[in-house]
Amino acid sequence: MAGERSPKRFDFRRREARFLERGGQLRLEALRVENELILLLRQECSLIHDYSIQMLQYIELQLTCDIMRRKLKAIKKERKRLSRML
Repeated sequence: MAGERSPKRFDFRRREARFLERGGQLRLEALRVENELILLLRQECSLIHDYSIQMLQYIELQLTCDIMRRKLKAIKKERKRLSRML
């Protein structure tokens, strides 16, 4: 058996420790990604909320302008009617 190589011993404990360490790193990375996703979703909800408020304010402004235009048109019409009477 003089030229034969002895089989290399495999250290299962060291391999298991590496897998556990790598698994822990992956879990931490998954938690970081999950937390970042939660923050982005909260930010998205906040932006949607702000947008909704601004859109409602814009619609309110449009309606107010429309009401004012109609009032102005009615006033001009009334003035015209009164000027014809005189």
